[in-house]
Amino acid sequence: MERSKPFDVIYERLLEASGAKTDSELARVLGISPQSVNGARERGNVPPAWIQSYAEISGVSSDWLFFGRGPMRPSEPVAQSIPSVHPAVPPAPEPVPQVACPRCAKLEAELDIERQERRDLAAENRQLWKKNAELRERLARYEERAIKPDMEEPDPGDRPLA
Repeated sequence: MERSKPFDVIYERLLEASGAKTDSELARVLGISPQSVNGARERGNVPPAWIQSYAEISGVSSDWLFFGRGPMRPSEPVAQSIPSVHPAVPPAPEPVPQVACPRCAKLEAELDIERQERRDLAAENRQLWKKNAELRERLARYEERAIKPDMEEPDPGDRPLA
């Protein structure tokens, strides 16, 4: 699945601001699991709660994290723009991000963990179904031999049941 450009841009700003170099380091900084970071990467969406939470604990501007506007930290000076001779065109209004509460961020992280566990259980379930099918085939061969006792050579795939 191809990630969206906004994800990459916001994710890179989070890495830059936090000084993290890997998903695991970023997860540690944000106080979430590495699986949550991986899940966000797969969905191509950085949860707004991560931005808000990191902005509150670090003093980094959430406006800079979300949109790259202004200085990274409010205490840094803003670069002065050179006045243009062309009339100013008002920028299109930016969508306002929904800010989630810390409890919501925790619930999102728990949901990511639950989803990963569900995927793991589904994979295990598939393996068990496969093993079950193999055992049913063996049982059918044993039952066939019990019905036809004149069969002398056992199937090479049959092994004694443990």
